[in-house]
Amino acid sequence: MKLNLQTPIIAAILLFCLSIHAQQIIVDDSFTAQQLVENNLVQGCVEVTNITSIINGSINGFSSFGYFENASSSFPFENGIMLSTGSAASAGNTQNTNPLNEGTVAWGTDPDLEATLGIDNTLNATSIQFDFISTSSSIQFNYILASEEYFAEYPCLYSDGFAFLIREAGSGNPYQNIAVVPGTNTAVNTNTIHDEIVGFCPEENNAYFEGYNIGDTNFNGRTTVLTASANILPNVQYNIKLIIADQTDRNFDSAVFIEGNSFTDSVDMGEDITTCDSTITLDANTNNALATYVWYFNDTVIPSQTDSSLLVTTDGDYKVEVTVPLNSGFCTFEDSVNIVLNSIQNAESLSDIIVCDDISNDGSENFDLSIKIAEAEATLPSASYTTTFHINQTDALNNSNSVLNYLSTNPTQTIYYRTQNGSTGCIYIGTFNLIINPYLTITNPTPLTVCSAGGASVPLTDRDDEISNDNSNYNVNYHYNLADAESGLNPIASPYAPSTSNETLYVSIVDITTGCHTTTTLDIQVNVNPAINPDTQMLDACDSDGDGYDTFDLTQNIDDVLQGLTNVTVTYH
Repeated sequence: MKLNLQTPIIAAILLFCLSIHAQQIIVDDSFTAQQLVENNLVQGCVEVTNITSIINGSINGFSSFGYFENASSSFPFENGIMLSTGSAASAGNTQNTNPLNEGTVAWGTDPDLEATLGIDNTLNATSIQFDFISTSSSIQFNYILASEEYFAEYPCLYSDGFAFLIREAGSGNPYQNIAVVPGTNTAVNTNTIHDEIVGFCPEENNAYFEGYNIGDTNFNGRTTVLTASANILPNVQYNIKLIIADQTDRNFDSAVFIEGNSFTDSVDMGEDITTCDSTITLDANTNNALATYVWYFNDTVIPSQTDSSLLVTTDGDYKVEVTVPLNSGFCTFEDSVNIVLNSIQNAESLSDIIVCDDISNDGSENFDLSIKIAEAEATLPSASYTTTFHINQTDALNNSNSVLNYLSTNPTQTIYYRTQNGSTGCIYIGTFNLIINPYLTITNPTPLTVCSAGGASVPLTDRDDEISNDNSNYNVNYHYNLADAESGLNPIASPYAPSTSNETLYVSIVDITTGCHTTTTLDIQVNVNPAINPDTQMLDACDSDGDGYDTFDLTQNIDDVLQGLTNVTVTYH
């Protein structure tokens, strides 16, 4: 949390009643550069002077800078100032799907932009510059670049000129551009921040590209929120220029939107802190030798604590007030933070230990928890740790009733692990699960019998449903030996041609959901068909009474059929 105690200058802003698109920002181009900088850009212990705009769209009869509000749109900034290479009002207010190509060749450029970026042929430039003195050692503000050049393959080929230029006033030193891609010295523009354009060019820093045709402005695309920052000397005057310009021709305008009151100095101790450390040092240093510091604990002044840093040994709310001379008076700004020390930290969840129940299928298995020690400690900073395991969170917090080998009788049992740093005493608590998957319920198959005159094939899959008890989650395969069945390797294709009259195959059954598996065997018996006389037998009879009927003894030629074969049963059909 940051609060500035300097009384700001507030401008009364009248926005005309406009008929606008529901998702459009509102832009008011009626303000002077001085009004925009003093009332809508600068905040904090910053003294601003010499505000001017020498180059802008006034030569073409319109204002190319203005004040904006996000209104009912989703634009990231609530309000701020904007600079454009065309009319400022065209950036929003009403939806306009036509290309923004405003400005003539009579509208020139700012030579400092071209000199700093090493470019030429710029025109339609809008520049606002001012001098400032800050009471701290850094300055920053947030901005978004939007452009009509986010269209088709144009980001691969073109970019408008854009820069925030800063230097010590009166030094004659070259300007430094602070509108750069984060972590680089690369100037921000449509050519250096865009998605991949298939067939033309790869992406460039696309993590900072928000997207195309978002709709809250009339530009084709825009960047994410970016931050321009510079390290400076406190109480020293600097000059800054905010510049944007078309390059090569006046077509396809661009604009920069700067968040309102984001040009500021401040003290920032960071977010609230929860740590397992027993102490922590807060740093509020502004690098201003004239600054004075007052520290508060739970809204009470801490006596004799006037340094820019504070050693914290107790949980609570801490605040610092920094007072610096500004003009003929003083300026105060502050920051606050909540501190929680010696806290137990949440550790990462570890991978589960998963086992299959044994053949008893009693739902209980013994687990060796020590195999998780290395995994638990690998997630933490390198140090010497002691790790224990507990059945519930209370025991883990109190470091009581630890277990190392645990007999679990639940399908899923949560285990809490507690890892303590031997040097700092920092404690981390996390979890993992013990999972017992059920043993497979199968039926040992009946033998598979086939009759053959030689070369018969056996449909092994005929026994799948019998073995699996019609469980569709079970995958059944057949193998030549037990080792293959246990490993699931070298399954036999079905149908299968036995090589002997009696064979035993090994069967693997896998639960495709849990991965649990078991084995059984399948006996195969091949019976040889009886060798009989295949010739057609003729039975003769005389019709003695002339009625066309007579009685036949079907067995009278049985000896001719069997030809001495015994132990067979003969039937007639």
